[in-house]
Amino acid sequence: MNQIGIFPIKIVREQRFSGTATLRLTGFALNGEQYAIKTIDDGALLPITEWFCYHLCSTVRIPTPGWDVIERPNGTLAFGSRIDQDTNLLGYLSPNPVFIYSILRSLASPLSRMLSLDYFLPNIDRHINNILVRQLPSNHMVALAFDWSHACDPATFAGWPWQTPNNSLSTINALKQRGDWDSNSALQTNLDIAAIPGATVRIWLDAAPIEWIPNQDPAWINQVIQSWDQARAARIHQVP
Repeated sequence: MNQIGIFPIKIVREQRFSGTATLRLTGFALNGEQYAIKTIDDGALLPITEWFCYHLCSTVRIPTPGWDVIERPNGTLAFGSRIDQDTNLLGYLSPNPVFIYSILRSLASPLSRMLSLDYFLPNIDRHINNILVRQLPSNHMVALAFDWSHACDPATFAGWPWQTPNNSLSTINALKQRGDWDSNSALQTNLDIAAIPGATVRIWLDAAPIEWIPNQDPAWINQVIQSWDQARAARIHQVP
């Protein structure tokens, strides 16, 4: 679901987080949710990149956690990805590799879609500890994409084709080696991405907090639109 809203969600308590290299802060909000928080202090483009990528996933039907613009106790606005108790990192589900391989196989199509989007951007850091899974009451698993801390600058979509080796490519190769790569799903993802016009991307970016835009300059959004149209035309048939 598109997460463009009117009012930011207020964080009432923050706490430092040291579990990953790129997530430094979590917080608890007035709405009862807990959030992974990405601020411009973590990276000047990090909140707007996360905002862009979550909207991109939503549009091409790749599940993600819920997300919101959040207001920190110091009054600044940050990107918040909800931390749900019914999700876990794929690599943390079990110490048994056979069990992990069985989950990978059951999620072949959605993981291929996720990684194809990562290849398009590019995002070089998709691995089993950077994929969330949610177990449904039916015991089916849903893969959730999150965390684009290592994705490109949306204004340039540079770094493509991606430099190798990288974590995303290693994950793709592991799926291929086990026969769990779904090339049809990967190609369909590219076609879905290529169908998104620049006007839609402009709606996403115009709805973002202005303080996330570099130098608060609307011309940066124009640059993103131009780069987007060039990238989607050049990469439509390029799948890993």
